[in-house]
Amino acid sequence: MMAQRSFTSRPIIGDDGRHSGKVVVDIRVDKNGNVVYARGGGRGTTVVDQNLIQKCEEAVKNSHLNPLENAPDPQIGQVVFVFKVN
Repeated sequence: MMAQRSFTSRPIIGDDGRHSGKVVVDIRVDKNGNVVYARGGGRGTTVVDQNLIQKCEEAVKNSHLNPLENAPDPQIGQVVFVFKVN
């Protein structure tokens, strides 16, 4: 659980409305807010496109959360991307 954490730089994915479903990315974040681990395809993922899953992983790895000195190191959580066909 990522209590008291929020993104200071959000992960952004450009899909152009070609997919429908969700990608769950399991993450680990250090006390400074750096994402030290990101693995797409976590439990609840419904998208099968590996390229899109990899894009989600990369977006999370390049994002940042607020620092939290009293957080566990690492803190474990998930990021869920929801995609809708336009």
